[in-house]
Amino acid sequence: MYDFQNSNDLANKNCLIIGEPNDLMRSLTLIFVSLKCNVTLGIDKSMQEYLFKANSITNELWSMGHKIEILEIEFEKIMNFSIHDDEINKYVQNLNILIQS
Repeated sequence: MYDFQNSNDLANKNCLIIGEPNDLMRSLTLIFVSLKCNVTLGIDKSMQEYLFKANSITNELWSMGHKIEILEIEFEKIMNFSIHDDEINKYVQNLNILIQS
């Protein structure tokens, strides 16, 4: 079994989790910050209610000592949600992990 508690494999890797802020995004964020990743939440800029929900996730993790950033992305400009997409890499440089929730 993989030892998540003592792993440094993902330490300081840049992770972008994109999608609707919900329990899945919250859980994924918690897992990746526990693995010492630099996590950014990408939400659809056209959905203003997403910002409130994403702030809820970041506030919870901030209270636990983690700094999470939120990016409001114009999803319609992204043709292919891929780690190599130029539009995505404008938002997060040196992106190592991309998760679409």
